[in-house]
Amino acid sequence: MHAVAIPRVKPGSIDAHMQTKVPKFIDVQDKIIDGLTLWQVVNLAAAGVIAAIFFVVLRGPLGLVGAFLSVVSGVCFAFIKINERPFSVFLFSAMRFVINPKQFVWQKEAQKIKVREHKTAIPTRTSRQGGELTQQKIKELAMLLDVDEHPRQ
Repeated sequence: MHAVAIPRVKPGSIDAHMQTKVPKFIDVQDKIIDGLTLWQVVNLAAAGVIAAIFFVVLRGPLGLVGAFLSVVSGVCFAFIKINERPFSVFLFSAMRFVINPKQFVWQKEAQKIKVREHKTAIPTRTSRQGGELTQQKIKELAMLLDVDEHPRQ
């Protein structure tokens, strides 16, 4: 038998502590500006630019309504989550459902079954004995083998 040498590890060395830290919150995005993520900042900035365009181009109450709706939509896209999914994913799924709804209705249809008859011929002679194979001989063989016609429960 051969002895196996086990290397000794000094306490405090790199090999002594082979554990690594596993990140727990991988779905949390980094906060970059005043507690907002990059995606939230981009959404709010885009909503502000669109609101300013509406307010300047469409003067009066129509521009005010357009600016208000763009700010509300920007806030929704930036902050609202429905079922832990961003509002943009929810809105895309809702629009896809409205455009292409799926409704499955079960309707019982009469099935057309084709029935084929298979004609099987009972061999008249057995391969070993050369005699006729009749119902009586099958029953005698079943009795010899102690096989019941009705299985036991």
